[in-house]
Amino acid sequence: MTGINLIAIIQQYRYLIIYPLTIFEGPLVTILVGYLTAHGDFEFFTAYVVLILGDLSGDALYYALGRAAHYPSIIRWRNWFGLSDERIRAIQERFGTVTGKTILLGKVLHGFGTAILISAGLTKMPFRQFIAYNALGTIPKTLLFLLVGFFFGAAYETINHYLRLGAEVGIGALILTIIVAILVLQFPKSTKKKRQE
Repeated sequence: MTGINLIAIIQQYRYLIIYPLTIFEGPLVTILVGYLTAHGDFEFFTAYVVLILGDLSGDALYYALGRAAHYPSIIRWRNWFGLSDERIRAIQERFGTVTGKTILLGKVLHGFGTAILISAGLTKMPFRQFIAYNALGTIPKTLLFLLVGFFFGAAYETINHYLRLGAEVGIGALILTIIVAILVLQFPKSTKKKRQE
């Protein structure tokens, strides 16, 4: 799916689609919604709340995945993914108990976030503590990405105007340069002919 298709889907289904999309890809969707908000497709505060809820829901699913790894009915699937009892014990020993600072770090270091969220569930961090620290990281992060999209979206028209103006000036300068070059190259020839006569 291309970015243009995703924007069209978001514009068509609006708030109904941004919630589930944010569960799976929060930052990208948040930036796109910010962009569309700058163009009047969304109300800023409503979009902000829906994006936060979607991001927290996705993180809660990762937490639940880690927590579910302890259930007997999940153990055979867990082993299929390489999460044997020994590996889980190693994760629990390495992480000890996942702290609030670790959750916040996971929100900042996007690439490590998923592993930290699953580890929080694996180490049985209390859910209330998990969601509180997670919200503490999600609220400013979502606002930052929403503002990036918003200001890029607001600046898009201005940037596009100046790029178009720059292209027109550049083409005009190129045409003028060609005309001047032709005249300069022709001028010496015509003066040489007059001198020879």
